[in-house]
Amino acid sequence: MSKSDKSTTSLPFRNFFINSYILPGFLFLLAIIISCFAFREELHSWTLFQGDGFKEFIKSGKITDYLNKDTAFSIELLLIAIILFTSLILGNAISVIGGFLFDTLWMEKGVGWPYERILSFYPKKYARRAFHLLMFLTINLASLFFILDYISGKTLSYVAYGILIFYFIIRELWIKWVTYPVYGKDKVFKAFFKSRVGKRNRTRMNELMFVFFKILYSNSKFNFTKYKYLNAIFKFLIYIVTLGIFLDVAVFPAIVLGKFFGLTKALARNKRKVFRDKFKDTFSPEGLKNDTEIYWNSYIYLSNNNLENTRIANSHLKRSILLRNLAATGVIMLFILLKLKPELDTDNYYRWQYWCIIWYIASYLLFIGYNHVIYKYYTKFLLRCFILEKETNVNNNAQVVIKQN
Repeated sequence: MSKSDKSTTSLPFRNFFINSYILPGFLFLLAIIISCFAFREELHSWTLFQGDGFKEFIKSGKITDYLNKDTAFSIELLLIAIILFTSLILGNAISVIGGFLFDTLWMEKGVGWPYERILSFYPKKYARRAFHLLMFLTINLASLFFILDYISGKTLSYVAYGILIFYFIIRELWIKWVTYPVYGKDKVFKAFFKSRVGKRNRTRMNELMFVFFKILYSNSKFNFTKYKYLNAIFKFLIYIVTLGIFLDVAVFPAIVLGKFFGLTKALARNKRKVFRDKFKDTFSPEGLKNDTEIYWNSYIYLSNNNLENTRIANSHLKRSILLRNLAATGVIMLFILLKLKPELDTDNYYRWQYWCIIWYIASYLLFIGYNHVIYKYYTKFLLRCFILEKETNVNNNAQVVIKQN
């Protein structure tokens, strides 16, 4: 293999580390310095910034004098090296946080990986995924209400603590003791999806709305009387008490955003069949399973057969990682700004509110861009290349035979 061939599948330092780690890390470092200086009067509530030395340094005159001070060129190079090294460390930490928030909680445990919608898998663990989407929705709404001053900081703290307690302690008990007995386990949801659209036109998680509501109202086990309207009232009360209404509402924004940005469209039925048959013949005799081996096996197959397409897939993947890390930077910055909320009806407060709204919108746009790239570019490109690679090889072999004859 030549040197140029090796470079097609690599993630070179000059691109990947600078774009995906150093750039988000430097952006975070710069933003945190500017924010702490702009809202320095609010830092007194943080134990870390209560020292007399920091209060003396944060004064405008001290910082100006420090910036205007002449330093040796070697010292300036050392400071640049320290800034780059710090940015790299922060960028790696941000990447870990972004992977946990957006890859693990949002995709894997929430809406599902893009290949699930592209290959039209039925959703798995629907109740647990709806709970994760409910957590995302609650945090977003609580943060937005706090920025707009609809709730106080104490209320926001109670919401945050309540989410943590519910997620880490109560969630599994609630699912096993309440959600499963009322709505059924995963096979009930799959049967519901099959009954709605049939086996040919499959429906993913981000397709049908108010699934918990429809399953509950179709369940005859909760027909307590012979009067339909009384049963409807009883079921609606159960729907509220069991959080079914909140789970349905949490899935609803994902459906709207997914449809608006075209993130729920699957491959054509014949292409899905070709992919399944080829994947089965190449990797898995027992058939195609709904797990991330679809990504890994397709990527490995493509890297062994078409280095140029692998290079293109890598470029899409790097772009999605950059957007994810930038979105994670915005989320962390927004959390810090929420801690620095000034007193109401002051110039600092209105400036803080504008900053928070800008970071909130920017983080959302970057988050949507991350979903868009990893769905419509990386995943679709990878799966289509896996499908077409066999056709390309067949055509090449046919051309060779023709030339020989």
